[in-house]
Amino acid sequence: MDMGKLWIAGLGPGSPEAITTETIAAIETADRVVLRTAVHPAAAKLDAMEIDYTSCDGFYENGKSFQEVYESIADYVWAEAGKDGILCYCVPGHPMVAEETVRLLMQKASAGIDSRPAAPEATTTPGQREAPSEVQVYTAVSFLDSMFLSLGIDPIQDGLAILDAARFFTGDGDGPLPLPMLPCLFAQVYDTLIAGELKLALLEDAPPEAEALILHHAGVEGEEELIPCTLAELDHFKKFDHLTSVFLPLTATSGASNRLERPHPLDAMVEVFRRLLGPNGCPWDREQTHESLKPYLVEETQETIEAIDEKDMTHLKEELGDILLQVVFHCALAEGRGDFDVNDVIAGVTDKLIRRHPHVFGGEQADSPEDVAAIWQRVKAAERQAEST
Repeated sequence: MDMGKLWIAGLGPGSPEAITTETIAAIETADRVVLRTAVHPAAAKLDAMEIDYTSCDGFYENGKSFQEVYESIADYVWAEAGKDGILCYCVPGHPMVAEETVRLLMQKASAGIDSRPAAPEATTTPGQREAPSEVQVYTAVSFLDSMFLSLGIDPIQDGLAILDAARFFTGDGDGPLPLPMLPCLFAQVYDTLIAGELKLALLEDAPPEAEALILHHAGVEGEEELIPCTLAELDHFKKFDHLTSVFLPLTATSGASNRLERPHPLDAMVEVFRRLLGPNGCPWDREQTHESLKPYLVEETQETIEAIDEKDMTHLKEELGDILLQVVFHCALAEGRGDFDVNDVIAGVTDKLIRRHPHVFGGEQADSPEDVAAIWQRVKAAERQAEST
């Protein structure tokens, strides 16, 4: 009998027909078969083949979080794989696509870590196991393949951001991650709770009426459902499970055919600069200062004036964007030093606009441009006096 070997295989997105012949051969050759979950349509194929397998579904009953469950399953599989013979560990979809237990197992294989877990039913005595002598991963059809077909999109040509629903709304900081300026596919929308949290996170950047599409059991014959809805209705669907994803296309608004309307459109650029100036950002950007950027601000201003003189609106739009880039760049540098951020700049100039237009936002009267100019100068004088006291 072979010394402990671990073969990791994927059962495809759901349809039993999507299991590859290579995976079937591995399952039939292995001495033991472990499924992360038997709650998967492809498990019926193994039942029909009369394959004797062990399911890890029992771990889900005791775990306090999905991460804890996945770590327990990975520990168990690693320990079992250390025994004599070949263990074939089967997971839904492709082993290397959104499969946390496989990621953890590959970490163990890389580090050569021995585990000391108990089996799901706690019928074996915990003890040290030898690490498997071989770890081999078999390719498979992923759930993404079925998604691309169901959506009718080419992720390369059309552009697509693929995100983990739970990790998106928790983010790496105090709130959700910024919404990419691409069509988004949110995988692993396991239940209504995750759907609700995802909806709230998306509403930070997208309007309630934004279009969404729920993909339920994509690629599973007789079970696939594509349910269109608005973002506000996202968590009204009653059948969320481990084979459900959410697609958020781009909404054409205001003549922009390739952009999602956002209540805070400047946030995306701010996040880009935080990334560029961060520890793993751009070396050139991280070296810049307010002083080093002065020539670029002058250059972009001159080019904007040229676009105005030429009455070239396409050129003007581009140059105004370049000036905005410089403004946000300076704000990002100041934010890094704790001086101010872009929100402070926007709040300051907004207050100034309101303060200098009392004939619009207050009770004063202005019947001509000359009246407005007089009010403007009077308010500016009052501001200078207040600053000097």
